[in-house]
Amino acid sequence: SMDKTVQVSLVMPDSYDTSKKKYPVVYLLHGYGNNHSSWPKFVKTLVDDHQIIAVCPDAARDSWYFDSPMRKDYRYETFFTKELIGFIDAQYRTESRREKRAIAGASMGGHGALYLAMRNKDLYGAVASMSGGLDIRPFHRKYKIATHLGAIDKSKELFDEHSCITNIKHIKTGDLAINIDCGTEDFFIEVNRSFSAELKKQGIEHNYLERTGSHGWKFWRDSIVIHMEFLDEVFSQEETEKVKGKK
Repeated sequence: SMDKTVQVSLVMPDSYDTSKKKYPVVYLLHGYGNNHSSWPKFVKTLVDDHQIIAVCPDAARDSWYFDSPMRKDYRYETFFTKELIGFIDAQYRTESRREKRAIAGASMGGHGALYLAMRNKDLYGAVASMSGGLDIRPFHRKYKIATHLGAIDKSKELFDEHSCITNIKHIKTGDLAINIDCGTEDFFIEVNRSFSAELKKQGIEHNYLERTGSHGWKFWRDSIVIHMEFLDEVFSQEETEKVKGKK
């Protein structure tokens, strides 16, 4: 859809080469200025511990994971939802049901994870955000957002349409398992608090955690451990329910 090659890194559990089983998948999104190689070094042990495949795609460092109405080479929602998932499921032994597929990310990737999950809840069973930029409108002059949406005074509707907080309308409680955290010294803390408050207002169940910390890898190295445990519990829940049903 973008007429270009997109690099994607996969982190496989050691058991993949010796096992014939299928694995749950976590799509792990990088932040602003990073790329597909940012997450793999932090999750190798985790994919073994939780027996999952981590898919780490590139998002051009500044895409914010939506389809830009101004740039044909920035159609990342279309790429993720209509191209990447199908490719991964066809090439690798994945559990292809939404209940076994999750999406997570940090910073710009936290925004991307929630934005894509809420708008495509038929594809994902769970979503996790670390220090996400969950409302891009207060930051319209930063992070090249205006490059993709235009100046906010001329395109306010586009900023509304492409902000996570205004896309909560696409879900109801139970549609997604949601886990969110943010550091108390993070410049995105207020938009995270507002996002959680809006979820509560809409009656949508979710986990929200604030911890001491700022915006960066020191915080996210701990966060990814917490979120992977959450996602593992979500993936395991269906199996537990099947066992209960057989009794």
